[in-house]
Amino acid sequence: FICNYISRRTWFTANPMEIGGTGGGQTNPRAEEIRHTLQRRRDASLVFHSVIQEHYKLLCKVRELDIQCRQLEKIQAEFQSENETLTLSLQDARRQLATQAAQEAVQADVQKLKEETLRLYQEKEKVVSEKDALAEQLDIVRDTCSRQIDEIQTVVSKRDDLQETIDGLRKELKTLQEANSASGEEMARRIQSDEDALKKVEALTVENNDLIARIVHLKDQEAQKMNEMNVLREKIIADAKMQASEIIAEAKQKSKKIAGKTDESIAPEAGEEDEGNVVPVRVKARFEKVHPGGCTAIASDLGMILATCGLDKVVRLWDPVSLKETACLRGSHATVNDVAVTSDSRLILGAEDHQAVRLWDAKSFRMINMSLTGHLGKVTGVSTYPSDAKQAASCATDRSIKVWKLDRGVCSRTIPFTSTAKRIKVLSDAGLIVTCHFDGRLRFWDVREKSVSPARVVDAHPSKEICGMHSLTTSNLTCTVGKDNYVSLIDTRTFKSLGRFGHPNLHVDSIGQPGISPSGGYISAGSKDGSIFIW
Repeated sequence: FICNYISRRTWFTANPMEIGGTGGGQTNPRAEEIRHTLQRRRDASLVFHSVIQEHYKLLCKVRELDIQCRQLEKIQAEFQSENETLTLSLQDARRQLATQAAQEAVQADVQKLKEETLRLYQEKEKVVSEKDALAEQLDIVRDTCSRQIDEIQTVVSKRDDLQETIDGLRKELKTLQEANSASGEEMARRIQSDEDALKKVEALTVENNDLIARIVHLKDQEAQKMNEMNVLREKIIADAKMQASEIIAEAKQKSKKIAGKTDESIAPEAGEEDEGNVVPVRVKARFEKVHPGGCTAIASDLGMILATCGLDKVVRLWDPVSLKETACLRGSHATVNDVAVTSDSRLILGAEDHQAVRLWDAKSFRMINMSLTGHLGKVTGVSTYPSDAKQAASCATDRSIKVWKLDRGVCSRTIPFTSTAKRIKVLSDAGLIVTCHFDGRLRFWDVREKSVSPARVVDAHPSKEICGMHSLTTSNLTCTVGKDNYVSLIDTRTFKSLGRFGHPNLHVDSIGQPGISPSGGYISAGSKDGSIFIW
């Protein structure tokens, strides 16, 4: 191993031109890689130079001892041959010498030779023991070297793995740096776009303020016109009441002449008139099985369209004058729980169980290819703005209110609450909304505020479900009917209850719709047995 290592190291060190290529200032990548590898191996082998040098010294010492042992064996052989020669000489001397003195001298020489031989044997044994000890040390050094070689190979493999890991991490770092620079550029572009958007918002805010001022001016003009119309309406009503009174008096006189008695059922009883309103006593029209399974809601605009919906998944339109059905709007996938008509009488909105609000064209009677989706539960109520035909609001069993832009079909605001809402009504274009809930409470919301809490809460039916709700925006009144078999009347300006109305025979079903007369003088509610109660 050492010879191979030294020969490879000598060859790589002695042949730089063969590794480096042709020269001339050109750099060979393979040569550079080999040089780096040789440099790393030199750095890794510096730790074991001392061990290799010590091992080399021990090998040299073992060789010297081996040479000494061979010399001692040669001397031993010479002594053995000399001993044999001396033994033969001693035998010859014994024969030749007969005297005692000569024998003693020979014995003394023999004794000296024996002692010298013994000393040589002892030195030989000592040298042999030292050789064995050095051989054992050499074996230990060899084992140590082999272990260190294995450790070196392990360290080299780990170092190569770490080098590959470092290279991969460097590549990832470079990729992350490039991504970071790209994201920084994107962030700068977005910041610039946000600044441009803020400038546009400021310009739109100024324009919006101008538009609001114009709208307020137009509203004032409309209010003035409305007051003039109210005065004219009161005059017309007064004239109509006078004519009605004359007609009724003439009819009474004729009936007295013909039948001899007065039909008091035609005229209202004493105390049943409120500002000239007369309670109807006769059914003008009756339609059987219009919505098989039940009618869930009824809605109207300013007298041009009357819409009904029910469990049969359709919405039916009626003419309020001729009392005839004008259209049947289909396309809903589930029960239609509520219906509404926009202020311009162009769209019909239906709230269905299939988590959506469907839209129909009031002129072509076709479903518009745009549904208001976003609720996560059954849509229980829908309402349009009094004069803004581009906005609507809905409530659902997912306990949320959503305000919609009808021209784009998107949700502009979502308001969560804690109790499921049964019905919803938009009271003003400013964004005042009222909802009735299963816990018996009315909640009033101002969509202009960022808060998700109701502006006011009125406990109309304590701990009882509200089955229906009707609002009269011209009189600022809202009435509700609940499972406590009472009708509650609330003033939407003061958010206070004006009273609770009931009757022993009034039994409210889960689907109930109260009503308020146009003048605000009467309220009505239907019972399970089909009767209608009027207060």
